[in-house]
This record gives sequence, C-alpha cells and structure tokens, in this order.
Amino acid sequence: MTIRAKKSRASRGSFQSSESLSAAARIIRKGRRFLVATHRNPDGDALGSALALAAGLRKFGKTAKVYDADPVPGPLRFLPGSSKVSRTLGNKEMFDATFVVDCSNLIRVGEVFLSHPGKGPTVILDHHARGARDGDLRVVDPNAASSGVVVHRLLRRLGLEIDRAIATSLYVTLVTDTGNFRYANTDAGVLSLASALVRAGANPDAVSRALNDMAARGRLDLLKRALGTLELFDGGRIGCVTVTRAMLRRSGARIEMADDFVDYPRTLASVEIAVLFRESKEGWRVSLRSKTYADVGAAAVRLGGGGHRRAAGFTLPGAFPAVKRRTLTVLRRELSKYPVYKRKTAC
Repeated sequence: MTIRAKKSRASRGSFQSSESLSAAARIIRKGRRFLVATHRNPDGDALGSALALAAGLRKFGKTAKVYDADPVPGPLRFLPGSSKVSRTLGNKEMFDATFVVDCSNLIRVGEVFLSHPGKGPTVILDHHARGARDGDLRVVDPNAASSGVVVHRLLRRLGLEIDRAIATSLYVTLVTDTGNFRYANTDAGVLSLASALVRAGANPDAVSRALNDMAARGRLDLLKRALGTLELFDGGRIGCVTVTRAMLRRSGARIEMADDFVDYPRTLASVEIAVLFRESKEGWRVSLRSKTYADVGAAAVRLGGGGHRRAAGFTLPGAFPAVKRRTLTVLRRELSKYPVYKRKTAC
C-alpha cells in the first residue's frame, strides 16, 4: 500500500495545527505497517515517545517496528517494549510510512535510516522549534513540554485509550524534558497530563527509581572524574564539565551515563549557561542548558545543532581546544544580548 503525504501549509512550518495532526491520523488509519524511529543516543523523551506511539499503533491494529541506531540506555530498559527496539533495517522491509519522534533533522537518525529504500513518507512528531525542517509531514509544537505530549495528542486524536504501558512511556517523556518537573516548561498543562498518566497506570515511584536510583558504580566514578574538570568562564556565568573517551575507559562507564552531567554546573548560583563536552566517535557532543534568560537553542543552531531555549545541543569534530573555544565564543555572543550579562557576578 502506498501513502502519499502532501505538504500542507501547516506542515511547512514549525507549529502544530489541527490540520497537521489530522493528516497524521489519516496516514495511520490508511496504512498497515509503520516504522517508528528517533535520534541516535536516545533520551527518555525520544525513546518514551517512540515506544508509546508504537504501542498505540499496535493497539489500533497496525504493525509497528521501533528503530534506533544505538542501544537502549540502561536506565530506560524498564520501559515497556524497550527490549524489542531494533538496531537494524532490512533492505526488503517496506513500510507504509515512518514516524520520526523527537527529531526534526533526519541525519540524526543515522545513515542506515537515511538510505533505507522502504520507509515511505516521513512524519515528524516533535517539539523542537529550531534546526532542520525535514519530513513530508510535520507535527511540531515548540510549546509542548516534550515530544511525548505531541504523541499523546495524536493517540487521543485516534480515539485510543491510554493504557499502563503507554502511560508509563509518556510519563517518562515529561520527567525527562521537565527535569523532574523542575524546569520552566512545567506548567499546569504538564502537571494535568502527568496526573492523567498516573491515573492510567504510570507509577511515579517506579519511574523515579529506574531513572535515578539504579546507577552503576562506573557512572559515579565517571562523575567524579567529570566534576574534576569543572571550569568557570565570564565571571562564573558559563560552567563547563568534560568527559573524554579516556575517562570512559578508566571508569568502565558508557557515554550515555553522562547524559545528565550538564545539570551539575547548572546548579552553581552564578552559572547561567551550563556546558557538557563529551568525546565520541563522531566528534565532541556538546550539551547546553540555561537557567533564566539565555537562549542556548539559538546558540546551538549557529553551531550546527538545535534544541530549545533552555536545553540544546550539537556535535563538532576536531581537537578539543578548538571546539571549546568556538563554543565559548558563540555562548558569549548569546550572553552579550542581555543587559544582565554586563553585571559582575561572583563565582
């Protein structure tokens, strides 16, 4: 079966509309076999959104395969269906359409995905306002706290009842992208949805323990090494920590164990922008977080990445001194836009 997704006026932009949501629902109703994919090095929002959507598609009587080029991170293996996430795509596998969640730049899904001949039209379900605008149909709401919120709207548009498995995965997307309901994107709508998901079967205690209280010893050893690299710049307004491949080897940790290390410099009173540099095969993965006013999403776009005003990232090849210098230059340019930046701040 062939499905063609026409690019409507809404799909060419970055804002969700009832029209684009309805178009995505029509694709699901017409098709039989779907691929659900997300970006490499998946976090809780990416994997939670993918698993929730796939579970909803199956509940709707469809066939769904979840694909990610990288392994499921240890803390997320408790998610229902995570053991069935595939890292391979056969050349003969044909899909009526592909849903890509939490990712508007298809290159981040990986080369195997990009070259796959049978993925059909691509539907983007995302909440990132910046970055590439790939996809045949885009359902993107930059005001949504997580991509899981967009997936939830689509499932409700289909008339599906949210069961325990779907609720758990969607709840994880909220926990992940609101920083355990601490960030500025935690509003009444987020808390209302979290409440509904708990009523549907999500267990906040179980989720919290799985995400926060099951760390391997290697992660703590890696954290100790990373905190030893803490550097402060611009009167303490920029705080950076670094994780090298040598540190990973010595601690026996995996690179995804450092996903939340960027939150540690952010806790310093003087820091407005927190930076985590991670050395990987692709280059230096750089995660950015801001606290009150800086737009790190805009900074990340200038460095070839994307994200939100308060959370963003990018990858740069090259030697670390050059990568750090370039990153700091862009961040200082971002900070200089704000009058508060000119005030002196103690470290």
